[in-house]
Amino acid sequence: MRVEVQAETKSLNESSSSQQLASSRTPSGLHLEYLQCEAEKKPSQLVDLLIENKSKKIIIYFMTCACVDYWGVVLPRRAYLKGFTLISLHGKMKQIAREKALASFASLSSSVLLCTDVAACGLDIPGVDCIIQYDPPQDPNVFVHRVGRTARMGREGTAIVFFYYQRRKSMQNF
Repeated sequence: MRVEVQAETKSLNESSSSQQLASSRTPSGLHLEYLQCEAEKKPSQLVDLLIENKSKKIIIYFMTCACVDYWGVVLPRRAYLKGFTLISLHGKMKQIAREKALASFASLSSSVLLCTDVAACGLDIPGVDCIIQYDPPQDPNVFVHRVGRTARMGREGTAIVFFYYQRRKSMQNF
């Protein structure tokens, strides 16, 4: 089930003596959706999303470097994904390899970046159409940074977050 939602996170601003609440809002052109599914259906749901968005520039966030490496091997073997350009990026890669991966992704009009939160903030990658959070972050502020890679400079973008029906209460923080 895919549902479009609006998101806003709040956190304490510790630089202020009054500890005012600082608000982080998602971009106005962002279409935010969550995908509720069972764990065993996540891989096929991911493949379906990639096929639906074939000609787009997509970033997929995973929780660990090992997950990025795993999916970087598994996804290209799927017959349905032949012709997709898949690029891996995570913190255990050498800096030169990270820079090369990022430059390659940025230069293509349609490709898929498989990454960890090393690509969640501080990067301005033009033309990102879709963010898929295969593993939701632990921190709501990281959620906002991740989805902020799309819908930049007045453009439209889509962000989809996977979660298990059993974890719906923990997602209320987002």
